Amino acid sequence: MTADELAAIEQALAENQRLSELYCTGCNYCMQDGLLQADACIECGECEEKCPQHIPIIEQLKETHEALGQ
Repeated sequence: MTADELAAIEQALAENQRLSELYCTGCNYCMQDGLLQADACIECGECEEKCPQHIPIIEQLKETHEALGQ
């Protein structure tokens, strides 16, 4: 591989690593207390404390609930 190709691969890997922290990996740690629907959230924050990706779950649940309708 050329130096340019190796640099492009390194750049793509770095970008994937950066983006990997933004998305749910489906570990279900947040679901251990039985949260079934976005509107069931009481904003206690327990799910966010359990999330290894540090996803702002409460805010995302609000956005999802609004986007999908009441």
